[in-house]
Amino acid sequence: IDEPSDVEAYARNRTALTDALAEYGYTYVEPDGAFYLWVKALEPDANAFCERAKKYELLAVPSDSFGMPGWFRLGYCVSYETIVNSLPAWKQLADEYRQK
Repeated sequence: IDEPSDVEAYARNRTALTDALAEYGYTYVEPDGAFYLWVKALEPDANAFCERAKKYELLAVPSDSFGMPGWFRLGYCVSYETIVNSLPAWKQLADEYRQK
Protein backbone atom coordinates (compact mmCIF):
# COMPACT_ATOMS: atom_id res chain seq x y z
CA ILE A 1 0.00 0.00 0.00
CA ASP A 2 2.84 2.39 0.80
CA GLU A 3 4.68 1.71 -2.47
CA PRO A 4 4.14 4.19 -5.29
CA SER A 5 2.58 2.84 -8.46
CA ASP A 6 4.36 3.07 -11.76
CA VAL A 7 1.65 4.36 -14.07
CA GLU A 8 4.03 5.25 -16.91
CA ALA A 9 3.08 2.06 -18.78
CA TYR A 10 -0.58 3.05 -18.66
CA ALA A 11 0.24 6.56 -19.87
CA ARG A 12 2.14 5.05 -22.80
CA ASN A 13 -0.80 2.78 -23.63
CA ARG A 14 -3.27 5.67 -23.35
CA THR A 15 -1.21 7.88 -25.64
CA ALA A 16 -0.79 5.18 -28.29
CA LEU A 17 -4.51 4.39 -28.20
CA THR A 18 -5.86 7.94 -28.11
CA ASP A 19 -3.51 9.20 -30.82
CA ALA A 20 -4.58 6.40 -33.16
CA LEU A 21 -8.29 6.58 -32.34
CA ALA A 22 -8.31 10.35 -32.96
CA GLU A 23 -6.55 9.80 -36.29
CA TYR A 24 -9.18 7.20 -37.26
CA GLY A 25 -12.07 9.56 -36.46
CA TYR A 26 -13.18 8.34 -33.03
CA THR A 27 -14.25 10.78 -30.31
CA TYR A 28 -13.27 9.99 -26.72
CA VAL A 29 -13.15 11.56 -23.28
CA GLU A 30 -9.63 12.07 -21.96
CA PRO A 31 -9.44 10.14 -18.68
CA ASP A 32 -8.42 11.80 -15.43
CA GLY A 33 -6.93 8.69 -13.88
CA ALA A 34 -8.94 5.66 -14.95
CA PHE A 35 -7.43 2.88 -17.04
CA TYR A 36 -10.15 2.98 -19.67
CA LEU A 37 -11.55 5.41 -22.21
CA TRP A 38 -15.10 6.48 -22.89
CA VAL A 39 -15.35 6.36 -26.68
CA LYS A 40 -18.31 7.46 -28.79
CA ALA A 41 -19.64 4.59 -30.89
CA LEU A 42 -19.69 5.20 -34.63
CA GLU A 43 -23.44 4.61 -34.65
CA PRO A 44 -26.17 5.54 -32.16
CA ASP A 45 -26.53 1.95 -30.90
CA ALA A 46 -23.42 1.18 -28.85
CA ASN A 47 -24.51 -2.44 -28.38
CA ALA A 48 -24.64 -2.97 -32.16
CA PHE A 49 -21.30 -1.21 -32.54
CA CYS A 50 -19.65 -3.42 -29.91
CA GLU A 51 -21.07 -6.53 -31.59
CA ARG A 52 -19.63 -5.39 -34.92
CA ALA A 53 -16.26 -4.75 -33.25
CA LYS A 54 -16.10 -8.43 -32.29
CA LYS A 55 -15.77 -9.23 -36.00
CA TYR A 56 -12.35 -7.57 -35.73
CA GLU A 57 -11.55 -9.35 -32.44
CA LEU A 58 -12.03 -6.12 -30.50
CA LEU A 59 -13.72 -6.19 -27.13
CA ALA A 60 -15.51 -3.03 -26.07
CA VAL A 61 -18.17 -2.64 -23.38
CA PRO A 62 -21.32 -0.70 -24.33
CA SER A 63 -21.83 2.09 -21.83
CA ASP A 64 -25.63 2.08 -21.82
CA SER A 65 -25.65 0.33 -18.45
CA PHE A 66 -23.33 3.07 -17.13
CA GLY A 67 -25.80 5.78 -18.18
CA MET A 68 -23.90 6.72 -21.36
CA PRO A 69 -25.92 5.44 -24.34
CA GLY A 70 -24.05 5.66 -27.64
CA TRP A 71 -20.63 5.27 -25.99
CA PHE A 72 -18.44 2.34 -24.99
CA ARG A 73 -15.68 1.68 -22.49
CA LEU A 74 -12.30 0.58 -23.72
CA GLY A 75 -9.70 -0.59 -21.22
CA TYR A 76 -6.01 0.04 -21.79
CA CYS A 77 -4.56 -1.76 -18.76
CA VAL A 78 -3.08 -4.42 -21.04
CA SER A 79 0.35 -4.83 -22.57
CA TYR A 80 1.63 -2.17 -24.94
CA GLU A 81 1.89 -4.83 -27.65
CA THR A 82 -1.82 -5.60 -27.25
CA ILE A 83 -2.63 -1.92 -27.76
CA VAL A 84 -0.39 -1.60 -30.82
CA ASN A 85 -1.64 -4.87 -32.32
CA SER A 86 -5.26 -3.73 -31.95
CA LEU A 87 -4.81 -0.45 -33.84
CA PRO A 88 -5.20 -1.83 -37.39
CA ALA A 89 -8.48 -3.44 -36.34
CA TRP A 90 -9.80 -0.14 -34.91
CA LYS A 91 -8.91 1.50 -38.21
CA GLN A 92 -10.63 -1.23 -40.23
CA LEU A 93 -13.75 -0.88 -38.12
CA ALA A 94 -13.81 2.90 -38.63
CA ASP A 95 -13.22 2.42 -42.37
CA GLU A 96 -16.18 0.02 -42.51
CA TYR A 97 -18.44 2.71 -41.03
CA ARG A 98 -17.14 5.34 -43.46
CA GLN A 99 -18.04 3.07 -46.39
CA LYS A 100 -21.68 2.86 -45.31
